[in-house]
Amino acid sequence: MRAFWAFAISPLICPPVAFILLAGLGVKNPLPGFLVAALVVAYAVTIVVGVPAYFMFKRWKFTSLKLYVIGGFVLGLLPGGMLAMGSYFPQFWVLSLVASIQAMLFWLICVREPNKSFKAGAVNGAA
Repeated sequence: MRAFWAFAISPLICPPVAFILLAGLGVKNPLPGFLVAALVVAYAVTIVVGVPAYFMFKRWKFTSLKLYVIGGFVLGLLPGGMLAMGSYFPQFWVLSLVASIQAMLFWLICVREPNKSFKAGAVNGAA
């Protein structure tokens, strides 16, 4: 049940984070529909790519935050690369950073054991 809530909640962080990162890069006021478009893209990529990636990580028993963040970055290159090919979008790597933050939130909701303390150097759940 935690996986369902993680998939439902984690994409909600993408629009505000993308907006903040793009504003920090000097992109002038994105279109009014930017937040809605970013949310649609976040949910689409989560369903098409994130769900299979989660089950792959679960099968291989990958529980490290570091692996989830790296996986989110790599998976974020997919929509970013498509936008870069389709139009002029030199900040396509921003989507990878946003996907990394989404993966971190997903990990916090779904993968992290709530009764265990977080150790930054832990790999695959081992300290």
